Amino acid sequence: MIRLHSERIDHLRRRRGLSQGELAIKAGLHPTHLSKVLADAKRGMPARLTLTNLDGLCRALHMPPSRLLVYWP
Repeated sequence: MIRLHSERIDHLRRRRGLSQGELAIKAGLHPTHLSKVLADAKRGMPARLTLTNLDGLCRALHMPPSRLLVYWP
């Protein structure tokens, strides 16, 4: 299973001085959707993002996908 590393995303977001809503908009996501995706990730649930949305999140945070995803056997 692959899931988002929500703590790393929150850390990177704060370092860039972005609110969660601002990050969502920069990534091309609806703020409510990003909030739900990150809440699910914190509970260990798989990421529910399309590759396009993951790409937007990576671009907004200036990070490759490998830094935002965690493999969980």
